[in-house]
Amino acid sequence: MDSVRKTSNSFVSFLHIFIKFLLSCSLSPVFGSAIVLRNSHHRNCRHSLSLRRYLKNFALQLLHKPVMDNIEAKQQRLDNFKIGSLPNVFYIPDFITDADQTLLFNNIYAAPSSKWKLLKNRRLQNWGGVVHEKGLLPQALPPWLTNFTHKISEESGLFPSPINHVLINEYQPNQGIMPHQDGPSYFPVVAILSLGSPVVMDFTPHARLKLDSQVIDKESDGETIEIVKDKWLDDHRPFSIILMPRSLLIFKDNAYSDYLHGIKDCEVHDYDGAVNEAEALKHSESYRHLFGSEDKEETIGKEECKNISRTVNRVSLTCRLVPKVHKNC
Repeated sequence: MDSVRKTSNSFVSFLHIFIKFLLSCSLSPVFGSAIVLRNSHHRNCRHSLSLRRYLKNFALQLLHKPVMDNIEAKQQRLDNFKIGSLPNVFYIPDFITDADQTLLFNNIYAAPSSKWKLLKNRRLQNWGGVVHEKGLLPQALPPWLTNFTHKISEESGLFPSPINHVLINEYQPNQGIMPHQDGPSYFPVVAILSLGSPVVMDFTPHARLKLDSQVIDKESDGETIEIVKDKWLDDHRPFSIILMPRSLLIFKDNAYSDYLHGIKDCEVHDYDGAVNEAEALKHSESYRHLFGSEDKEETIGKEECKNISRTVNRVSLTCRLVPKVHKNC
């Protein structure tokens, strides 16, 4: 693989040099005039101009094609990680290694206590600067963060420029965050890197998409229970995603603008019906103490409870791009 990569890089370098040569030729009247037949002055000028235009267009096509091919290749790879019914939600398990997670933990908890901001239901670190309605007052991200933000940008291909803002949230087992949207200050792509405890993140359509509510009677253990079921515009519907340690969640466009996302503030999360439920089952052996054990099995009717016991803290890195940046004076 390394030899193939080196060969590919050498070819790309050669291609860029060749393109620059063609562009310089296409802009040079001397080159154009030197290679056309000199039957007449007007014919030479006409041929020279046509050749310069041809070379310029050819060079630009060569320059443009590798970029487009690279973008398409990244999109095809990312499409393998689509989950749920929305086309703009991607879940990548094991995006980083155990060693990466340890490195991040070490750097996060090495920060001075003044870096932490204590909120009602979590505490956080703000990296990259202060975001307000007029844009970002920037501060450079530290290298231990840019190593990962660059990996996210490069492998997803969804950010038009480097990620410049990261919020690090720490949640204790009984803490969460209310349903919310990230707002218009950010480019409409969010990448969330999860560390520590697994959790379930719930997505709910925005209130403006709600049509009405319907009360449904359901029989359970000989009793009738009334369940309120909401109806949504354009077939929008709530959904949930299990976020395992070291995974990356990306959502964008209508998943960003039409949905609120949040985490319930409780120690046990139900993942029944989660759009990536198979991911939890795949990890259930590795995280048996979190997904329950034989002495904790419960049933609802004839179905096994599907829940996650949050026994350790969760840390998340919310990586975003603020397009409007104030220049430092």
